[in-house]
Amino acid sequence: MGALTPEEVHGAALLGERYEAHLALLSSDPKRGRDAELARSRQELFAAGRECLYLGLPTIGSDTAAVLRQAARQGFLGDPLLVIGPEALIAYGLAAGSRIGQAFPAGAPLELLDGPEDADTAAFDVLMTVCGGPYRASRGRAGPVRNPAGHEVRLHRPDPGTESEGAKWLLGGRTVARVAVFVEGIVAPDPRTFALRKLWLARRTGRDPADRERDAGDGAALLEALAVGMLSFPLHEGFAGTLPGPLREVFDRW
Repeated sequence: MGALTPEEVHGAALLGERYEAHLALLSSDPKRGRDAELARSRQELFAAGRECLYLGLPTIGSDTAAVLRQAARQGFLGDPLLVIGPEALIAYGLAAGSRIGQAFPAGAPLELLDGPEDADTAAFDVLMTVCGGPYRASRGRAGPVRNPAGHEVRLHRPDPGTESEGAKWLLGGRTVARVAVFVEGIVAPDPRTFALRKLWLARRTGRDPADRERDAGDGAALLEALAVGMLSFPLHEGFAGTLPGPLREVFDRW
């Protein structure tokens, strides 16, 4: 079939399982006019992707979209699993009516937060199974899992004995849930805590400079969007009083 154009890549994300199922059908039936069908499929991808780019709609990779679709359909999204990677910024942007944050880094993993410290890991194990089975996950273990294509999913499990990159601070609060064009939905943590944690991560020494720069930009952009387009999430003293010490320091500096 050859490499997809940027428009076709966006179209594949936009059409999601419809595109994946169509290619599977073509591959399984040698009697069909495969070349002609693929040509029409690419035309459809190009048209959908061009529309997506023209409207400025955000898209994510097909592997990440597939995991999020299954998480929603299995009833795991939001409880217990929250999206805490750059995809969360899509939900916040839809809620604020603006585009938030920088472009996704190429090959960025999908990052999920799995409930409180004593939560069962069954949701994540089942999710990795229904997503085709190639992901390798071990019950009770936090960390990255990968499929043969190299797509990575990172499960964050808050540990009461460590800061765990501040993941436990994202539990509680009011979540933001939005339906996107390529997945059934994205459920993200409270945007105020998410933004402050981003700024906290940006100040941590020993992290990759590019990651720190991206976290600083994303955190600042989200706080600006909160002040303008997400007034139902006020950044007042009442909220600040609920913050853990490290995030309260970031809030006071901001």
